[in-house]
Amino acid sequence: MGWETNSSITFTNSSSAATNAIVNSAGTIVALFKAIPSYTLEYVAAAIVVVVMVIALAAVLLRRRK
Repeated sequence: MGWETNSSITFTNSSSAATNAIVNSAGTIVALFKAIPSYTLEYVAAAIVVVVMVIALAAVLLRRRK
């Protein structure tokens, strides 16, 4: 993954999404990066379900104590 070239082009950091290219002659630059999936929404939904279940369990336990 990263930046590739077939000529005298070099990169300051070929594995970074943002980098500088030093161009000494004509050539081709190719960016090869893979998107990282985001599971944020799924984690938030799961956390909400867990919190609701804990609150419900606490309510049931408090009612039993009375």
